[in-house]
Parts: sequence; C-alpha cells; structure tokens
Amino acid sequence: MSATCAILAALVPLLATADAAKAQAEEPVPVTFARAGGKATVTIPAVNLPSMTLALRAYGRVWTTADARDQGNRNVFVATFAVPAVRVPVVFSVTHEHLEKPELAQVVAHPDRDVPWNEEAKKDGQDKPVKKITLYAAGAPEWFNQWSAAVGLPVRQVDPADMQPVALDADGTYPPTLLVVGRTTAGKAPADAAKLAVEKKLSVLILEAAWFGPAGDKVAVAPRQMQADLAEMAAQSWPRLLEFSYRQTPCGGIMNRWRWIADGDNLPLVEEVRLADVDQRTREQQRTPPGQRVVTSYLPWHERLGRSESADALLLALLKAAAQPRPELRWRMAELVWPLEPEVFAAERPVLRAALDAWPLIGDVPAQLDVLDLRGPNSPPLNLKKKLKDTEGTVERTVEHGDRTGLLILGDDKVLDEWRWLKLDRAKKTVGRQGVAWLSDDKLPPSKDNQVRLMLTLTELGVPLAPPAGEKEKRQ
Repeated sequence: MSATCAILAALVPLLATADAAKAQAEEPVPVTFARAGGKATVTIPAVNLPSMTLALRAYGRVWTTADARDQGNRNVFVATFAVPAVRVPVVFSVTHEHLEKPELAQVVAHPDRDVPWNEEAKKDGQDKPVKKITLYAAGAPEWFNQWSAAVGLPVRQVDPADMQPVALDADGTYPPTLLVVGRTTAGKAPADAAKLAVEKKLSVLILEAAWFGPAGDKVAVAPRQMQADLAEMAAQSWPRLLEFSYRQTPCGGIMNRWRWIADGDNLPLVEEVRLADVDQRTREQQRTPPGQRVVTSYLPWHERLGRSESADALLLALLKAAAQPRPELRWRMAELVWPLEPEVFAAERPVLRAALDAWPLIGDVPAQLDVLDLRGPNSPPLNLKKKLKDTEGTVERTVEHGDRTGLLILGDDKVLDEWRWLKLDRAKKTVGRQGVAWLSDDKLPPSKDNQVRLMLTLTELGVPLAPPAGEKEKRQ
C-alpha cells in the first residue's frame, strides 16, 4: 500500500467519527440526573467511534471514565460513571476520550444532601405543625425520577390500580398528597386525570401527556409571571431568567383553568384545570371537604434543573403547591346582557355556551356575572341602551359589596364609546371602571388561544364551565 493510501485509510474512521459527532451535536444531548457519590447510567445513541471509552468532563478536565456497552441492537450504548463529589449542582459533559467536543450526553450531579422537605414548621403562629406532604409517582418522565432521587425527595413509585383512596384526617380534611404522572399514565384526555384524582382522593401533577398541545417557541420565565398558588414567588428576585428552548401549548378542551405560571401573552405555562361535572353535580357534593387538584406543566424542566438554583426551587414550590387540597370554590353563573341565550351557539361561541350550560351541573347559584358579548359583525340593537344603564347600576352594587368583577365585556363595538362610565382606553385595551373586565378580541369563532384566554378569565371570575359532553347529553 502506498503512503497516500495508508493516510487515506487512516483518515476514514476519523472522518466518520467527525461526521457522527457533528450529527450528534445538532440534536439535544441526553441528560441524566445523579447524586454525588453514586452512579450515573448514561444512554447515548450509537456513533462510529474508534473506541468506546467515554470521559466525564467539567471545568476543563476529565474527572472519570467509563466504557460504553452495546445494548445488543446497536442503536444505543450505555455507560455507568461514578459521580464525583460536588458542593453545588455541576453539569458534566460526556465525551469521547479523544474528542473534547461535541457532547454525547450530560450528567447533572447534585450534592450528597437532601433538599428541605416536610420540615417541621408552625402555621400562623399556632402550635399545630404543617401537614406532611406525601409524594407518589406513576409513569413519570425518567428525568423526574432521576432528579427527585438525586435531590433526596421521598417519592414512592406506585401503580395507580393498586392504590387505595387517601383517607380523611381526624380534622375532616384530606392530607396533602400528590401523584406525579407522565405520558403513559396521564390518560387520553384531561377527564382521565380528573377521574384519577377524584377516585384516589389526591392531587395529580402532569408533566407529560399525549393530549398536550404541540411544541411551541422558546420561552423565558421570571418571578413576575407567577400567579394563583405560586403568587408568593412573584416578589422574588432571580439572578437571571429561566430560559427554555420550547414549551408545550396548553391542552385543548373546554374546562376551568387557573394560571399558575403565565407566558408573555398571558397563556399558561403551568395551570390547574377542572371539569365542572367531575364532583360538582349536586349541592351536597359541593359541601364535601376541599377537593383534589389536577395541575399541568408545559415546561421542559430537565433543561434547567441543576443549572439554575431558581429552577430547582420553582419545581419544588410547584410540587408543594400542587399537593395541597384545593380550597372550596365560590361559583357564580354567567348572565347574558346581550345577545339572547338562544342566539349563543357552540360553533360560534363555544366557551360562552359552556358557561351557560353549567347551570344544570352546578345548580341554582344566587351570585352572577353579567356578560356583554359584542363579538362579531352585528351591533346590539338600540333598545339595549336601557339594559346597559341597568347593568351600570349592577356593577356599582357589586363593587359596594366586595371587590368581585360584576361585568365582563367580550369583543368591541362603537356602543362602548357611548358608555362613558367605562373609562375605556382603546390604545391599551383596558377599562378604568372598577368591577368591569374587558377582552377586546372581536373574532367569531375565536382562535384557540383566545378560547383559552376566555376560559382563564371566566374561571378567575368564578364562572364554571360545562364540558362538551355535558352539553351533548343535555340536548339529546
């Protein structure tokens, strides 16, 4: 063999290695969470490397090495590393011993100590300690199982079919209990998760589900975006935002929704969802102890955990908040100012129709929310002015008796300019009158995002929504 041929022959495997490494770099690398002093088993796609000894790198040096083993189908290799001791979470890169780049995988090592959980605390200055939170997982994403073990969370792996319903405590309330689920256990629709929560008398946190919306663009999270049961975190100051490469869009379907973390468009990144017909069919059921939650998270937490103290703290806060039984709800019913109820069809106004259809499920609730729907091309008739004047008085009385909103305006119309007491600001799309809320989008039928916004608004204003199945049954 000539010298040139010998050189070319020697370069072929190296070129193949470089091509494989380049292809690997274009895809997100696998991430494994582990605890210092333990073992980290890393799975990587098969690549054409001159040898299969891999290195664990950080801070410009190799900390340890491991040989990758073929799993038999030659599609993946597995290597088990001894995790070095660390004082703070450290991200190690898994590389080939002869190549510093690209990364084949990452190991996020957490210190060998447990995060605070169920620590004894006093509540409201009383001697009674805060109830301990029980954590279960069933089919949760692998990253959650790894991370929870790495940080020392007391999570018990279970099969929901084998679980007994959580029993009431001596004080007649349910102890805080959370089941974390993923794609295989979240069911085919939100109703499946809701049924699981009701049957087992515990709250459910869904980290992955087939019924989540499609993946969206990158998103950043800051403390000011915290709402509802995470609202206490809104006053925090983080050194930097939590940036995620994508987010799942909110799940479809008509249901009550509470934003826990909102994006820049005020759509949920984490939300609590509730179907009105799950456990509210009668007033007697409304008098049962505070119920269980179903919380959905649309964020890829594994991208930030261990890399940001804020990410770990936020997920821990989410677990604690989701585990707490939901307080009793104060429902009120939607009362149309305009249009007339027979003119509200699900094809054009699906969410508003769901609010009107909730009456048979919830029962006769004396409190109400006036709704003026101006969406679409038709303006309200002239004889509506008298009714609008009466609505102004209703709003005034509502404000006098509390801080709840008395009127929700949907869409836009020139009639609003005549209604000067609203103190309308079209540029900012706001109203200055206390007790009035306004969603200015005027399209019919509304977009999916605006349907979600209306569901969120009605929920926050205390209006229950009947699911489509309830609507169909009522009309049969």
